[in-house]
Amino acid sequence: MRISFESAKQADAIALIAELDAYQSALYPPESHHALDLASVAEQGLLFVLARDHMGQAVGCGAVVFVCLPN
Repeated sequence: MRISFESAKQADAIALIAELDAYQSALYPPESHHALDLASVAEQGLLFVLARDHMGQAVGCGAVVFVCLPN
């Protein structure tokens, strides 16, 4: 298993996120679904990690979005 910082805009990352969104949408009502549209997040404000198995297949991901709040 290898975990590395990668772009969330690559095909395998987008596929994992879409799969997660579909799974959660089936479990929870729309008002409880707070998915983030990664296309609207600037790359410099996003810390995205991708986990790959020994064959290089993406098997998991995670993200932190940094937001500056006004004082």
